[in-house]
Amino acid sequence: MTLALGVASRAMDDAPERSQVYVMADSRLSFDEWSLDRCFKAVTLGVRSAAVAAGGFVPFVLAVEGARPFIIANAEDRAKRGLSPLSVWSEASFVWLHLELIFDQYRQFVSSGRSVIIVAGFFSDNTPGLIRLEREGTHRQILVFRPAPGQRAHVVVGTETYAPIVKEAIRRSAPPDGNGFHDVASVMWDIIKHQGEPARSVGGGLSFGFAKGDSSYFYWPILELEGQRFIRGLQYPPNPRWPNSIPIQYDPALFATLERSHASQALQSGDSPDTAVMVFDNLVVGDPRLFIVEADDSWLLDELRQREQAVAAARTG
Repeated sequence: MTLALGVASRAMDDAPERSQVYVMADSRLSFDEWSLDRCFKAVTLGVRSAAVAAGGFVPFVLAVEGARPFIIANAEDRAKRGLSPLSVWSEASFVWLHLELIFDQYRQFVSSGRSVIIVAGFFSDNTPGLIRLEREGTHRQILVFRPAPGQRAHVVVGTETYAPIVKEAIRRSAPPDGNGFHDVASVMWDIIKHQGEPARSVGGGLSFGFAKGDSSYFYWPILELEGQRFIRGLQYPPNPRWPNSIPIQYDPALFATLERSHASQALQSGDSPDTAVMVFDNLVVGDPRLFIVEADDSWLLDELRQREQAVAAARTG
């Protein structure tokens, strides 16, 4: 099991330069008796979207690679016709289609495994969102997260011992008191460095990528952390010709503080408890909600808007 996450931050006024999504993951690929510490678990999906593997690496790779040509073709078609950009919902739908095909056509290899994919990107109205795809045996589930204006949403999947600690790090990282993704990276890095159980399947390097609402592409920066440099988990040697790295403001005390808090009283384990969430169980290929290229995600945005209003009313009343 890996440790992967997605975070979506939405500006109060929906200003695109202040809305963003980011993803983060370790880079270890584990098998029964051995592991590979340099593996791409976080990849570009569409122009401004990314997908992160959280278990079931082979289905993840095949589903993403199968989806990309459809995403590119439909995005170009919409651009030529002056339509809104392809929604993260449509991009995730293409991934879901191919994940279903893989579980059907490779069932002898994947029938007993669990595949979870986090997709981060933007809806057709340029608001940020996260989509969590899960398939295990006959179980199918899709969760859609969109933060309310001025709020954040997060999804964390992975080692159960540490997932609540990472979620708490994300919650505490919100400005002005938190230090944004630097806090989350600090906690992830300490877990990655841990040897043996319960983090044996988590390790390698740190993957991090992000896009803002006004970005033209999903950006994978060089991270610098305790003298090491990573791009999507691969370790890079220093080179003055490469772009400037982002030095992570590492807090060595943060993980220990959260771990003690979790030991004394279990931290909240849910994903984005104050965010309106759409849940689709057993959504299969052929369901018209998955592929509405012309209307795109307008129906979904209407549903999310209603749920956001209900959550806000419940919070205030």
